[in-house]
Amino acid sequence: MTEEKQDFRDISELITKHMDEIRQELWSFTEALAETIDARTPYNANHVRKVAEYVGRMADYINELHENGQEQESFDKRRKEQLVMAALLHDIGKMVIPLGIMNKTERLSNTERIQARFDLISAYYRIDFLEGKLTNEEEARKQEELQKVIKLAQIVNSAEIVEEDLAEELERVLSLEYISEERGTIPYFTSLEKDCLRVERGTLTEAEREIMESHVVVTERILSKVRFDNYFADSPKWAVMHHEMLDGSGYPYHLKGEDLPMESRILAIADICDALLATDRPYKKPMTKQQAFVIMEEMAEEGKLDKKLVGYMKKCI
Repeated sequence: MTEEKQDFRDISELITKHMDEIRQELWSFTEALAETIDARTPYNANHVRKVAEYVGRMADYINELHENGQEQESFDKRRKEQLVMAALLHDIGKMVIPLGIMNKTERLSNTERIQARFDLISAYYRIDFLEGKLTNEEEARKQEELQKVIKLAQIVNSAEIVEEDLAEELERVLSLEYISEERGTIPYFTSLEKDCLRVERGTLTEAEREIMESHVVVTERILSKVRFDNYFADSPKWAVMHHEMLDGSGYPYHLKGEDLPMESRILAIADICDALLATDRPYKKPMTKQQAFVIMEEMAEEGKLDKKLVGYMKKCI
């Protein structure tokens, strides 16, 4: 071997080693970010890592099918690593979401304040009776009404889903208020509390949900500041798409099927899968695998998720 060829080989090995070191640094940085995101709230303790685990399993399963001639797509080392990298980065925007929203376990954030208001109104009704403004029977009815309303609010506050009959019963009492010439008008519930109690599923109001959903745009902004080399060039793009649906009903950009690559479809399914199976979410009870996939299969039938990939996920986790 000539000296020139040896020098070229040495330089080539040095460049390769340097590139490997840069990628390892990016991996370690990404792992640190994932740890930060998951550690920020007890209700997200393992989510990022579980999603990364699920997409890795999916890539391996697709490769098995490809080798058996059952799937055209396949994941080489780079494609799989880009997908796992996207999974580790997909929720980085949640670092700026207020913990009051991230950790909201019930619809109402301050039940102590509501209870104090009801105690005050109860005392005012008692005073009105003592001052002769209410009969004994009228005061008793008002006090009974107060107790029924607060009990109803407690039931709605912790309910996983507010069914139609419960919602109708709630609407009948949300406009109630204490009225007095001397003390003015005191609504039983504030406008914000009414909005919270009217949430049908989960714990977040529309305004709070918009803030939560903004984490995807923040993720895009953060990742746009990071210089990814060609090896991981697609990871940021896939990470930002993890809430997009095939029918355009997702967010933030309402992309449709033809705009969504297989990787983003896999990531969306993995994200939903962990959300359904997770045992640490404040707004829902954990589901069995069978229950979770019934929901995801329904979403696939509605055209939101890739039906074939939902089937693959069911087989590989």
